[in-house]
Amino acid sequence: MAEGDTLIVTETQDGVCLTPYTPELDSAMSAFEITRKKYRNALKKLAK
Repeated sequence: MAEGDTLIVTETQDGVCLTPYTPELDSAMSAFEITRKKYRNALKKLAK
């Protein structure tokens, strides 16, 4: 990390997670959002 870098803050059960922003992470998060919406019901059942 360096001054001026961007962090992504994610809330977890244990507190918060700080992750450096990268274009690859942005792409992966976009793909996850699409998948999460598409398989919402299946993911809910798996979480039980």
